[in-house]
Amino acid sequence: MELLDNQIVEKLKEVLSEKVPNSALIFLGYRGSISHNTYIPPNDSNGIDDIDLVGVYFAQPEYYIGMEDYPNLTRPAIEIKETIADKYYDCVFYEFRHFMKMLLNGNPNIIPTVWVEPEHLIVVEGGFEEIINSRKNFLGKHAIKSAFTGYAHRCALDAENVSTESYKGYMGEKRKALVDKYGYDVKNASHAVRLLVMCNEALQTSEFKIYRTDDSDLFVSIKQGKWSLPEVKNLIRYYMAEIEKSYLGSPLPDAPDKKLASDIMLRMLKTHLLK
Repeated sequence: MELLDNQIVEKLKEVLSEKVPNSALIFLGYRGSISHNTYIPPNDSNGIDDIDLVGVYFAQPEYYIGMEDYPNLTRPAIEIKETIADKYYDCVFYEFRHFMKMLLNGNPNIIPTVWVEPEHLIVVEGGFEEIINSRKNFLGKHAIKSAFTGYAHRCALDAENVSTESYKGYMGEKRKALVDKYGYDVKNASHAVRLLVMCNEALQTSEFKIYRTDDSDLFVSIKQGKWSLPEVKNLIRYYMAEIEKSYLGSPLPDAPDKKLASDIMLRMLKTHLLK
C-alpha cells in the first residue's frame, strides 16, 4: 500500500482548518485495515476497505484559555471523507484533550493510534512523540479489558443482527451484498475477533501489536466469508475465556499513569500556546 504524499497531507490539513479554524494538526497516521495488515483492495470481490486515517489536533487557542464556546468541539470526533487524486480517504480527527481522555480509558479506536508501525506515522509534531514514547504508561488492565471486550461484543452483535433493515443505513451497496451473501456482517465479525486477540496479547505482554503478521490471514479470511457465523461465535467465546485468564495474571497495572499523562499534556499545551 503506497503511503501518503505531502500534497494529500496538506489537502487534509486544509479541510480540517475549514472545520476548525486556526487548528494545528499534531498527529496523522493510518488506522483500520492498512495499519492492521488486513487491507483487502476494492478490486477484490470482498474488498470493502477504505483508506482510513486518524488525526489529533490542537484547537484554537481561545478554546483552552478563553471564555468562548466552540460547539463543534463538543462532538466526539470530526469526520472528513475526501476523494483526493482518485482515492477515497475516510478520516477522523480528535481534539487533543479529548483524545488523551479516550487513550487513558482504553478506547479500542484510540489505543492503536500510538502503537502503529513507524511507517504508518505520517505527521508527528507538537510534542506528540512523547506520547508515543510513553505509551506503555497509558495502559491499565481494567480499562483495556472492559473497553476491548465491550467493543468486540458490540461488533459481534452488529455482525449477527442483520436481519432487520436498520443495518443498511450506514453500509455501502457492496457491504450489504456481502451481508446478504454470508448471512452476517463479516467485516464486523473480523473486527470482533481481532480486538479480542489484541486485548489478550496486551494483557499478557503489556504491549499492543497493531500490525498483524502471524494471524493476519485469520482476520482476512473472516472478512472473506470463509468462516460460518457459528464458527466465528465459537472463536469469540474462546478468546473471551482466554482474556479472563490473562487478566488475572496480567503484568499491567490496574490503571494508567494519569499523572504522567497530565504532565505531558500540560507541557505540550504550554509550548503550543506560547509560540
